[in-house]
Amino acid sequence: MTHHRTSPSRHSTHAAVANGAHTVVENAHEALEALKEKTAHARERVKDGLHTTESAIKDHPWMAVGVATAAGVGLGLLLGLFARRD
Repeated sequence: MTHHRTSPSRHSTHAAVANGAHTVVENAHEALEALKEKTAHARERVKDGLHTTESAIKDHPWMAVGVATAAGVGLGLLLGLFARRD
């Protein structure tokens, strides 16, 4: 049975690749943790916004109906204008 010896340059290449792979894994882990934090923060902001919206609708239901109606009419007019262009 013959043993293959690795040359010093090959050994340093393997070490550099292993070190680079380790760095990539560390960076990916850090990016994942940062993404988790940002996602949690965004989720809290959305929950706060939903709570505020629900409160506003409960406090002023007719105004909410008026806003929804105006938004629907505006969207309908815009769609009608774009449909006529074709």
